[in-house]
Amino acid sequence: MEPLTQSIDSELLGRLAACIAQASSADDLSGALVGELTRAFDVDRGSLFLLDHATMSLRSRIAGAVNHTLVVPLRIGVVGAAILQRQTLRVDDAYAHPYFDSEIDAALGYRTRSLLVAPIVSSFGKALGAIEMINRLDGGFSEDDTAKATAAAARIGRWIEEGAIYPAGVQAEATAMRRALKCERVSVFSFDELSGRLVSLYADGNDGRLLSINVRLGIAGLVAITGTSVMVRDAWEDGRFDRTVDTRTGYRTRSMLCVALSAHEDQTTGASQGVTQGVIQLINRRDGSFTNEHLHLAEQLARWIARELHGRQ
Repeated sequence: MEPLTQSIDSELLGRLAACIAQASSADDLSGALVGELTRAFDVDRGSLFLLDHATMSLRSRIAGAVNHTLVVPLRIGVVGAAILQRQTLRVDDAYAHPYFDSEIDAALGYRTRSLLVAPIVSSFGKALGAIEMINRLDGGFSEDDTAKATAAAARIGRWIEEGAIYPAGVQAEATAMRRALKCERVSVFSFDELSGRLVSLYADGNDGRLLSINVRLGIAGLVAITGTSVMVRDAWEDGRFDRTVDTRTGYRTRSMLCVALSAHEDQTTGASQGVTQGVIQLINRRDGSFTNEHLHLAEQLARWIARELHGRQ
């Protein structure tokens, strides 16, 4: 399965992350994800199938003209084939495809023309389910749609896999964000109350070594204390920037985006509320400065990571 950030666009990434951050239950999450995918792929209907390993059946949440659940055996249909083959399947003419099961259409009073199915697989290869898009509104599915669906399924797989976010998932999400926002480095810091320092869960350019910085120094510390995000166009010209790490390593920080790890935000000011658990720091965007869109995406990811970290403390 190809790396997520080679094919998933940053806008869809942010909307999917928002689903995770805002969902209050598994059912809410399922419905929200299906809704976002349906809009993103411009299809008439979409489904999220989760595999019940006890019964080897697929349970789906369908969005579109109808909203209900569906249970089908794993061995039947295009969805089952995609999961068993661990391969994204694009079908231009459903009724001419050997794997297509028309009984579902008959039961729903619906006519499937085209469909796109991407399997959801865990990091160690375990089948978790699939996403399915049905009847693209402006014609057939493209190669780009196939790549985007594969990438979206990979991300959803990491999200629904128990324990995937911490600690290994932190690196996966930070790497995805670095590539999506086209910046040189990303660091994720957790606040250690005993030492009063920010300690890296993941840090680019540090050769796997732990990075620890004083929470009272620099922009990352300011964001951790105030809970307010900061965007900087030229770090060395900003009086809040601590040059210590750059001076020691020989690296030159230019632009910076730093957001707090907190599960909630003030709806008026946008500042993080509650206990700040750390920060995400993005450095040196390759194609110019960071924008408000990048800020929004980083804050969505930060709230989700914060919720996962809080749940494991």
